[in-house]
Amino acid sequence: VPALLARWAAEVPERVWLAQRRGPDRQWLEVTYGEAKRQVDAVTQALLDRGFGPDRPVMILSSNSIEFALLTMAAMQARAPVAPVSPAYSVMSQDHAKLRYIFDLIRPGLVFVQNGEIYAKALAALDLEGVLLVHVDKAPPERQSLPWSELVATRPGDAVARSLAEIGPK
Repeated sequence: VPALLARWAAEVPERVWLAQRRGPDRQWLEVTYGEAKRQVDAVTQALLDRGFGPDRPVMILSSNSIEFALLTMAAMQARAPVAPVSPAYSVMSQDHAKLRYIFDLIRPGLVFVQNGEIYAKALAALDLEGVLLVHVDKAPPERQSLPWSELVATRPGDAVARSLAEIGPK
């Protein structure tokens, strides 16, 4: 899958890859193939810099978003397993038992939330000691969390190409 993003970013960098309505006016936010490739490579480097790979998974607790897709692609490029978890286990559950079960099963090194305030109760139900928490819109209250903007600001290096070269059947 990462090879397809690279191909289309090279062939049609200005073509829209993803679009999502955002904000109070529900305006379209669009990401082109070229911009997506730049952001995915930056996030891949950020993941690799923090030791993510085949033995250190990423858990996504949010509904679909552009950042959700970019993180998923970056984790693929870093060869890190990705576990998107149904938002119902986080925002509708009262006891978070299923969420805790999944968390304990996969032992993620990173937990991603689009909006930390919405997922605050779910995050409080998890033992996040040693887990990198990343948010996009609002940081979760009373929790240390890295803004998404810091991941996409990472400058990609040779480690991204080396990780991509290692992707293949085993």
